[in-house]
Amino acid sequence: MGGKEVTKEVTLPNPPIQRLCLLVLCTFLALPIGCSKPGALKGFFSKDSATITATAVRLHPSKPEKTSPLPLPVNRPMQVTFQSDTVLYAAVSGNGARMAFIIIDNGFSHIWIGSPDPSRPVLPRSIYHTAGTLSSPALSQNGKWLAFVGTDHDAKGDIYVLETDNNKARPRRLTGRETADNAPCFSPDGRTLYFQQMRPGEPLWHLVSLSLESDLSQPVLPKPVHPQPVHLETAGDGSFPAISPDGKRVVFVSVRDDPSGDIFLTHMETGETVPLTTGSDRDLFPVWSRDGQYIYFSRFALDTNMDGSITPDDNGVIYRVRVQTGDHPPPPYPLTPGP
Repeated sequence: MGGKEVTKEVTLPNPPIQRLCLLVLCTFLALPIGCSKPGALKGFFSKDSATITATAVRLHPSKPEKTSPLPLPVNRPMQVTFQSDTVLYAAVSGNGARMAFIIIDNGFSHIWIGSPDPSRPVLPRSIYHTAGTLSSPALSQNGKWLAFVGTDHDAKGDIYVLETDNNKARPRRLTGRETADNAPCFSPDGRTLYFQQMRPGEPLWHLVSLSLESDLSQPVLPKPVHPQPVHLETAGDGSFPAISPDGKRVVFVSVRDDPSGDIFLTHMETGETVPLTTGSDRDLFPVWSRDGQYIYFSRFALDTNMDGSITPDDNGVIYRVRVQTGDHPPPPYPLTPGP
């Protein structure tokens, strides 16, 4: 049959048992040995002084066992807010101790402060509310100061700063009606505020910086050193800035190569600007890892709400990309399940 040898060893003391053993042996030899496991017949029959030993070798290799597909190495999000109203925006301080988030309740925008760590729960508290629209919260490194965008003074949006430890504190406005201002973020030392700005007649956002008089470690509400922000050179348009932990690099979103938006990185000391993502997917809201090795961002690739366009209203996926320049930068990697 082209298979391997099948050997049998039979030790029988008397004819009646011999006939019985031969019958059993012939019955098992008639079975398809290739479907049994190695050694399946070995030591099968033993009674009194009659012993049958059969060693079987597969005539045909068995089929490989079916295994379930391995799950994708993605992280499972963990809930950290429990308000009944929808959380619209959130930000975490550089030291990881505080989280600020914005909700809408009965037509009012509320800023809340809480803990981002479920293992170290802190009772959330509301520190500011207004009838205008609040968005884009950003915390300083120590979590003591909060920057955000408000529309009380200008429907286009202005940048405000607010002390988080004082429930009776009032925000200070840093920009005026002549520009549209959005997406603030602090430098690691708290002395500079970066944000996106659009001046009258300009079609695209660009990045600016605003030096602050306070280092945010004192209980004095910071105010600008100069009344006008300084343009940040990024070799093109820019929005949603995020400053590296060493304060020397900025990542941002630009539509210079793709109208959907890609993530770019600029070395602020040299002005060198390189792309970190490419393609038609919409990449937004970049942030740095604490060690400065990775950029986390949201990618919108599918029209999940079926409205005919891909916008931040669709379900996004959080991605991570290593901060590495060169001819072959690593591709972004998804961290949460797809929509």
